Amino acid sequence: MLQHARNLGEMQLGITLYDSGHLNQADCLVTATCVETRRSGMIRSEIAAETAAGPE
Repeated sequence: MLQHARNLGEMQLGITLYDSGHLNQADCLVTATCVETRRSGMIRSEIAAETAAGPE
């Protein structure tokens, strides 16, 4: 839950930077934090699902 809140905060900061014209900073922030966090979360959830399914 804490990671989700942190990710939302980072997205909001990225939007604020974008809106104020700091496009490169916004892109770097969102890519480095939000996108990578979502990707790692998806990978963890896929591993958990495979583990729960057990061997074939």
